[in-house]
Amino acid sequence: MGAAHLSREKLARGFLVCLWLWGFFSLSYAARSGVSKQKFEVKKHLNRLNKPAVKSIQSDAYQATGCYNLLCSGFIQINSDIAMGASISPVSGYRNSQYDISILIWKDPKEGHWWMQFGNGYVLGYWPSFLFSYLTESASMIEWGGEVVNSQADGHHTSTQMGSGRFPEEGFSKASYFRNIQVVDSSNNLKAPKGLGTFTEQSNCYDVQPGNNDDWGHFFYYGGPGKNENCP
Repeated sequence: MGAAHLSREKLARGFLVCLWLWGFFSLSYAARSGVSKQKFEVKKHLNRLNKPAVKSIQSDAYQATGCYNLLCSGFIQINSDIAMGASISPVSGYRNSQYDISILIWKDPKEGHWWMQFGNGYVLGYWPSFLFSYLTESASMIEWGGEVVNSQADGHHTSTQMGSGRFPEEGFSKASYFRNIQVVDSSNNLKAPKGLGTFTEQSNCYDVQPGNNDDWGHFFYYGGPGKNENCP
């Protein structure tokens, strides 16, 4: 597995669980967390171009559960305006117009359900509280970023791209990004994350570059081409 993440705000209680909370993430070349010019493989089911692979909430800290999009049962959708798991359009182009979407995931303190919102007006549905053991109270870690399956066929790194396929140092209109990253605290208020760090398994293949400014708040560029002369 190849990975490039901005992580890891450790929260007050709970166990190791990964969530994507509030932030805008770019739709550069289909918001690819492992899309290439060839077919990509994320759990072999996600082999459709222009379909972002969004990791589901982990109910038991990766012990036996977790999948992508709606391949896990249990999510209750209450809004039919958005087709979850469908293709997203339009998408960003290299040195061209850039598009992003916002996703918010938060816990209902009364019922204990984990809700998901798209944009400002679309509450899509929720993961019922009974699905979870380690997420009963809260998450202990949050990660944002991309992952790519690297089976190392013939001893070489995969050529599957992450994000736009460009390294983060190329910046806006070239590299993919997450922006306006926030977390939901125990009072259900959005706040800036603290104690952020970065992680990448092979920075010559995929990398991550964080930043902070008044317009984008906490943000990072991430991704890369996979196999290249420095990543054989």
